[in-house]
Amino acid sequence: VNTMEHHRLNGTVQAEACRLLAKLASRRSRGCCKAIVAANAIPAVVLAMHFHLTHFGLQENAFLVLAFLECIGKEEWQKVILAANGIQAVWGALPHVSSHAALHNLMFICLANLSFSSEACCKAIEAANGIPTLVASMEQHASDAEIQENACWLFANLASYGQQDVCKSIVSGKAVPSLLSAMQKHPHDSGVQGMGCWALSKLAEYGDAYSVSTNIATS
Repeated sequence: VNTMEHHRLNGTVQAEACRLLAKLASRRSRGCCKAIVAANAIPAVVLAMHFHLTHFGLQENAFLVLAFLECIGKEEWQKVILAANGIQAVWGALPHVSSHAALHNLMFICLANLSFSSEACCKAIEAANGIPTLVASMEQHASDAEIQENACWLFANLASYGQQDVCKSIVSGKAVPSLLSAMQKHPHDSGVQGMGCWALSKLAEYGDAYSVSTNIATS
């Protein structure tokens, strides 16, 4: 962590430090991950993500550090990521790694887990411009059923736990056509169909039922 602080602008040093932390965190040892948190490594990782947006290797390993920390326990993990502005860092990096479908998919799974039962995480995703970024990713990777399924899952959680304001942002952010498009392009994929239906039902329940039904009727 001291090395990262002293060489903040050196992308190579930051990338190697993130790679080491990711390797340690990948053991999924609660004690090891708690030690990473206690060493104040997460703010350092998030800063590295902000300073080196176009460094794919750094972004990948930094994201893996954040994701593997889930083993410390869901609520504590959510608090640590929120306190370090980790959600903003992930969304900030996403457009810069747009061609890497596998990384997008991992990010959506992680963010879906983070947003589960957490209004604070849902609102942080919305505040970080997450909704239009997620829609753009769905459009770019329209043929990838796994990305579509996990994007639908993330939207379902945002609609379920983000309260009415987040639901309104999802509807106004043109997410409903993206959800319907995913279901139309992957009619035989049960994951896409299930998550898509769940997201739409929650948006109709907590958001704008008229807009959702109108989009469905005209799709």
